Amino acid sequence: MYSPFTILAKLLLRQLWQLKVSWDELLPDDIVTEWKAWTSQLPSLTSQAIPRKYSPCPELVIHTALHGFSNASKDAYGAVVYVRQLDRDGRITTSLVISKARVAPLKSLTIPRAELAGAYLLAKLLSYSAHILCVTEINAWTDSAIILCWLRKVPSSLNVFVGNRVAAIHELLLDAKWRHVNTHNNPADILSRGSSTTNLNISHLWWEGPPWLRLPPEQWPPPQFTVLTELPETSCYPARTSLAFSTVLGDLLLLHDSRKDIRLGSSFRSQCSSTGRKKATHSSLDSRGMPLHQTPILPVGSS
Repeated sequence: MYSPFTILAKLLLRQLWQLKVSWDELLPDDIVTEWKAWTSQLPSLTSQAIPRKYSPCPELVIHTALHGFSNASKDAYGAVVYVRQLDRDGRITTSLVISKARVAPLKSLTIPRAELAGAYLLAKLLSYSAHILCVTEINAWTDSAIILCWLRKVPSSLNVFVGNRVAAIHELLLDAKWRHVNTHNNPADILSRGSSTTNLNISHLWWEGPPWLRLPPEQWPPPQFTVLTELPETSCYPARTSLAFSTVLGDLLLLHDSRKDIRLGSSFRSQCSSTGRKKATHSSLDSRGMPLHQTPILPVGSS
């Protein structure tokens, strides 16, 4: 619930790691000042009342949906999930369900990769919340046009880092709708920047989500992004790699069926070289320790 506040302490610890401060060293004065300012806000946590019920009249609820938001900065990334409920009288309520913020790795990520880490974290939070709550709809929001375009791509057409996470997001959220939200209406922006308890306690955006979320869907703001034609982190040769594999496999099956002589090492290398692959830097050895180019060709099925 207070992830925007606790992330500030995590960022202080991250600074200590970056400064390589030993456990028995005195802390720098600026970090001591920030730490004391953070701890002085702890008593104000008790002044915020958090309702136990997501809806004042749960028995009247006819539609329940999850809405998750993600965002990232150079220092941190995070995600927050809200439940939106519609009752028989047409009243719409939104409530904070769960949130999580994480510091960015010491090895700096690009902003798009950090946004992707936030989207992946959001997918896990939405999947977890959907298993606990009985929901009929899942919506995921981000203010990153690059993320939305990546999620529309086939994972194999992206670089390994991005493709693996895009595939994992799709696996976690099979039926979710990914949407664009303006940064000013994105409550996860508070997560990535951090917030004091004073500002957090009075933030309706944090505790209830964007105000338009309590309106009918037709009154939600339209998406304000364009589909990018040039994306970072895209693979250069996805189709050629797939074609090389299918060609080799097809040839091997054909040779096996006709009982012709084959030699896997040379066949694979010849097919890969014809599709632009680099040649192997070292030769493979057979079961007797001989290089494949010195191994006699044997008919299939012979011992």
